[in-house]
Amino acid sequence: MSLLSVALAAVLASPAAAAAAPPPSFALTMVEAESAARAHALDVKASAEESAASRSRADTAFAPLLPRLTLDGYYRYQTEVPQLSIVPGVRLPPRHVDRTHVELDAVG
Repeated sequence: MSLLSVALAAVLASPAAAAAAPPPSFALTMVEAESAARAHALDVKASAEESAASRSRADTAFAPLLPRLTLDGYYRYQTEVPQLSIVPGVRLPPRHVDRTHVELDAVG
């Protein structure tokens, strides 16, 4: 057999093989078609994003109507405790220095 006869046999056999095969069947329900259309439609995606942006702007506009709570804090750690003078001329030296509090004794 020559190369030409093999090629001619292949060309003639393929339409016959294609005609003998059953055509493919596509089954798609309406719900599946709608969800596929929504997933791939750019207008629907753009509208969904615009809706989310509008909700965010509405929340931002509503925020000033809510009460505001502000907390401020301050912490200072001092290693040296200064002498305390409540009565002029009388100094109270620290008796016991702890990291959390100071106890004082009156010195007369």
